[in-house]
Amino acid sequence: MFYASNLEVDVGKQLPDHFEINTSASAVVTRLCELIFGSNRSVTTDGWFTSKELADTLLNEHKLLGTIGKNKKQLPPEFVEGRGRPVGSNMFGFQGNCTLLSYIPRKSKNVLLLSTMHDDDYIDKPIGKPEMICDYNQTKGGVKTVDKLCSSYNCARPTKSGPWWYSTFFQTLLQSMHSL
Repeated sequence: MFYASNLEVDVGKQLPDHFEINTSASAVVTRLCELIFGSNRSVTTDGWFTSKELADTLLNEHKLLGTIGKNKKQLPPEFVEGRGRPVGSNMFGFQGNCTLLSYIPRKSKNVLLLSTMHDDDYIDKPIGKPEMICDYNQTKGGVKTVDKLCSSYNCARPTKSGPWWYSTFFQTLLQSMHSL
């Protein structure tokens, strides 16, 4: 069973005042993980949030495993480019506490993972996949479930179950809380 235990509403661009907070991906994940600091849990993220900066920030409290977007500047070009590599091929990179994996599951598909949980290039022989891929596949369900639920409960869309003003009232409430 998957559930969200903490969340933040994305309020978009903020006015510079004393309530302004850092909305970078690394800062958001760090704040969301504060409730579980010291619990020795691992954190699984998707490509929007995963970065070397986040891995370094969480290192003392949590292990991180997540897909990483191909647009991240810190990625070596050899890992981003998957064309010409055979299906099932792997490329591992190690830097300090982080392991980077480029895996080609099928033609024209390149999966990039960043992990502070893994420090080797272990391949699960019966499955034929890197251990990092197997671990991510076991834990990504929570990320995918929350993404799906968030997209299906968008408050900007008019609701069929009630008058139009439900959505307007909720948005106005959020705006007034932000301006306090």
